[in-house]
Amino acid sequence: MPANHPSRPLLSIITIMRNAHDGFLRTADSVVASKPDWCEWIVIDGGSTDGTLERVASYRSSMQYFVSEPDEGIADAFNKGIARSTADYVLFLNAGDELLPNVYVRLGPILSDPRNAPAIVGQIRMNGRYYGRPIKFWRQFGRNYLPHQAMLIRRSLFRLLGNYDVTRRFGMDYEWSLRLKSRWSKIWFVPLPISDMEAGGISMTNYEKTFASYHQARLKNCPRHQALSKILEKFFVAKVKIGRVVRGLSKSLYSKLKSSG
Repeated sequence: MPANHPSRPLLSIITIMRNAHDGFLRTADSVVASKPDWCEWIVIDGGSTDGTLERVASYRSSMQYFVSEPDEGIADAFNKGIARSTADYVLFLNAGDELLPNVYVRLGPILSDPRNAPAIVGQIRMNGRYYGRPIKFWRQFGRNYLPHQAMLIRRSLFRLLGNYDVTRRFGMDYEWSLRLKSRWSKIWFVPLPISDMEAGGISMTNYEKTFASYHQARLKNCPRHQALSKILEKFFVAKVKIGRVVRGLSKSLYSKLKSSG
């Protein structure tokens, strides 16, 4: 456990949401279960109208900050959470994502480690599979391999590198990750499953816009590699399209074989 009651929280969990009634309940239950005093929970709601706010009351005592008001999108909501955070590290856990059991017990010693890593990257679980492993910057250049639901970011970096870009509707976390290039070797990758990520996020349901946003992020942060970046954009879009076609054909074939068998 963290040594002797730190003077400020070690971790801020920032949850953003809008009209996420069921997802919020799953997230809330996972966060408040055994939440230690070195963790604060900040909830930013974009002005829900689906009954989510009525559910918030049951968890309000476990939140260190809550607001419900219109925002300019995901990046703006993230930035609002950062502004209210007082902890050493922040973790973005959106409505629908869940902390895994006993994660606080295992995170305590990691967050108290004196190496002061710019980011601590664990693993996520999605559809029963685990994702997240140490990667070099050149792999991150290609696409996003850092799941923000398992990425604890040192809060002071937002003062040094800036907040999330509110002009971006897709890939704002990827663009921000490229700003870590000079600090990449100091990122601490830990084999710790941290959260269960809700499948079907905005990045993959709008994958063409997402990969186009990745290309723009690379141009901004690594402008010398413009041609390579464009090739990567086209490659990953084609990869997703082909994968969906193959999966569709496989399901169709399976259904035919099942019905004829």
